[in-house]
Amino acid sequence: PPASASGLAASLGSPPKSAALLGLLLAAALAFALLGPMGTFPIVAALLVPLLLWRTALQMIGGRTGDVLGAVQQTAEVASLTALATLLA
Repeated sequence: PPASASGLAASLGSPPKSAALLGLLLAAALAFALLGPMGTFPIVAALLVPLLLWRTALQMIGGRTGDVLGAVQQTAEVASLTALATLLA
């Protein structure tokens, strides 16, 4: 839920679950095509790390804000790239 009724997160709404699932499936397919079974690691990292941030935002401020949305995107990217670098090292 949005942390406030008048913020950016409230005006954006939520994407349809089908669109989110399609994005996840496309990312997973690309990861598997490029890395084989090891492609699971970056996908899992990109899901779990932002999920922890999202949960913390729910507990601390009661929902999402535009800043939380941006932080979730950035942590997903950093987590997946860190996992990928770990695999390639």
